[in-house]
Amino acid sequence: MSLCPFYLDLSSAGPRLIAVVDRLKTLSSVVQTATCKNGDLHIQVAESSVMLGAQFTGLGVLPTDAKSENQTNRQLTAEEQLHDQLEAGEAAAVVKHLLKV
Repeated sequence: MSLCPFYLDLSSAGPRLIAVVDRLKTLSSVVQTATCKNGDLHIQVAESSVMLGAQFTGLGVLPTDAKSENQTNRQLTAEEQLHDQLEAGEAAAVVKHLLKV
């Protein structure tokens, strides 16, 4: 049994993802990460005066049979898209503490 029913292949996001995480961790050591079965990755940090996030779309979903066929309304904001995916049980979110180095 797997700890997570699906994973995202982050290799296509590579350097962009690393650059975003490096910038976000300068704002906060706590980051919320959410993975969606449609291949979206959401990363968000929040402090008392600012909330900032990034959305990566089109990532590979593993295993391939876990990929969702539900269409995401791209007219919505990234936050609204994530909310819809979480409500539908098509996403998982965790809070992670990052080390500032």
